[in-house]
Amino acid sequence: MSHPTRSSPLLGLQEFGLNSMWHALGLEVGARATVDEVLESREVAARHTWLVRRWLLALRREGVVGLDGERVEVTAEPPGTRPEDLGRLCARLRLPDGMAEFQRASARNLDLLLSDRITVEDLAGERVRSLVDRPDVFTGEVTEACAGLAHRVARTSGGRPRVLDLGDDPGRFLATMTEAGSSGPVDVVLSANVLHRVPDLPLLLARVRDVLVPGGELVFVVRVGDDCASLVSSHFGFSPRPGGEVIRQGEVFPAAGWWRTALRRAGFFVRSVSCAGGPAALGQTLFRAVRM
Repeated sequence: MSHPTRSSPLLGLQEFGLNSMWHALGLEVGARATVDEVLESREVAARHTWLVRRWLLALRREGVVGLDGERVEVTAEPPGTRPEDLGRLCARLRLPDGMAEFQRASARNLDLLLSDRITVEDLAGERVRSLVDRPDVFTGEVTEACAGLAHRVARTSGGRPRVLDLGDDPGRFLATMTEAGSSGPVDVVLSANVLHRVPDLPLLLARVRDVLVPGGELVFVVRVGDDCASLVSSHFGFSPRPGGEVIRQGEVFPAAGWWRTALRRAGFFVRSVSCAGGPAALGQTLFRAVRM
C-alpha cells in the first residue's frame, strides 16, 4: 500500500491530528516526563489513558517524541494543519457533511474529552453520529466494492451460491454463523467495516472457517492501523466504561500484517490484500481469504 504524498489531503488530516495531540498534552520541545506525569498533568480519566498512550506512539512514529520505556522526551514540534483547512481537506476526501466541524469540535474540546467531562457522542451531530459508532465507514464505495467482489467469487463456484453477510452487529456474529451453518456450509462470508469491534478476532475467524465450504472465501473490509485524525476524535468512542477492558490493549485497528497472521493461523490462505475505496478509504483494506 502506498503512503500519502506530501500534498495529499490525507496527510493534512494526519498533521491536524498530530498537532491536536501536541497542544492537548501541553508538550514543549526539550521537555521530559514520565507517561504517568503526562497523564496526571492533563487530568486524563482512567478509561482514556490507553488513548493517550496511542497518541504518544503516533508522535514517536513522526519523530516528535522519544519513548524510553515510560519516559517521554519531546524532540520536535509536529507539522501543522490549520483548523480552517479541514473543510477543504474533508471535501477532497469526499467525507460526509459535518465531519470537518466534528473534527474541529473534538480538537477544541480535547481537555474536556480527556477528563471525561464530556463524551465524543456529545460532540457528534446527527450526520456524523454513526461515525462515532463505526468510524471507518466514510463512504458507500468500500461496502459496495466488498459486496460486488463477494458475489463475483460466489458465481465461480457454480450452482446457486450461498453468501453469508455477517451484518453490522458484532454481538450477533456467532449466532448468525450458527444459524447459517445449521442449513449447511456457505460459499462466501462477507463483512464490511465492523470486524474491528469484535474483541476475540481469532475465535471469530475460526468460526467463520467452520461455516465455509472447502475453498470458500471470507471477503471483508477493515481499516488497518491508527490514523491521527480519528485518534483525537472518534477513537474516544472505543474507551471502555469504568471497570471495562480496552479492546486488544488499544489496538482497535490491527495492522495488515496482524490480519495476515491471524488468517493463516485460523486455516485460511490469504488470496489478496488491497487498498479499498480510493482516497476516501482512509486506510480501509480489502481482504480475500480462502478456506484451506
